[in-house]
Amino acid sequence: DQTMIEELFIAPESAMPMQSVAEAKAHAGRGIIGDRYCARKGTFSVFRASVKQKGRREPGRQITLVAAEGIEQALIMNGIKALDSLGNFRRNVVLRGVPAAELQASVGREIKLGQECVVFVHRQCMPCLYLERYLSREGLVEATWECPGVSCEVVTSGTIRVGDTVSIGETVDEERVDCGEAHGRKEYMVPPSKRTKRMRDAANAAVSAALPRLLDVDPGGVVRALEAHQALGIKLFARPKRFRRGEAATERFCWMVLIFVALLVVITACQKVREWYERQVTT
Repeated sequence: DQTMIEELFIAPESAMPMQSVAEAKAHAGRGIIGDRYCARKGTFSVFRASVKQKGRREPGRQITLVAAEGIEQALIMNGIKALDSLGNFRRNVVLRGVPAAELQASVGREIKLGQECVVFVHRQCMPCLYLERYLSREGLVEATWECPGVSCEVVTSGTIRVGDTVSIGETVDEERVDCGEAHGRKEYMVPPSKRTKRMRDAANAAVSAALPRLLDVDPGGVVRALEAHQALGIKLFARPKRFRRGEAATERFCWMVLIFVALLVVITACQKVREWYERQVTT
């Protein structure tokens, strides 16, 4: 069976619903025209720094592909409610007819979409808590860890359409692969359930340490990411230690005041009881 494009999706802005389209124009070096990552307005755009070219953006976040069967099977196997649309998984191109394992193993290869467009696979996408909360599907991260899709660079511009055939190249060029700074860290490549406390702390520290640089490069992107995560109750950046120490000291002081007041109330009550008792005895 041939691999085909079953659906195409774009979202103009961060956190906006994905829109189904019959065809889309992929622009080399940018992405799909009209999509938030092409315009650098995605929730995670601010974090996409190249690991090979300092100061440049990660090339592999221009267009994303996912195998439909992989997501569908993962949800069924883990007892998770099916998605109303595979577009809700927030990948641009939904493929039908390719095993998820084969697509995930295509890192370092070129993939031809239709008659014109060619993309290069830089890395696997990583399921995230943001998407799990966004879709209200508890357990989605772990369930889709082996089939989350791939992130690609548009190498050759072209129009891609629903129903187009897709072919994965045989040649692997690892020298071209740029997985980005975040995905170059090993703790991100381990499912959350298998991460040690040290891994979690290292991941949180890395994100927080990058905050000053990210604010210099793209302050609007930082705000966008913060707002998107806060809307779902997710803490994106850990507060600096100096603030956490101050908060801890304030909390301890409040507890001390509360205890002092409680003791004062108890002492006052005891005095009142004693005075009442003495009056009863004298009478």
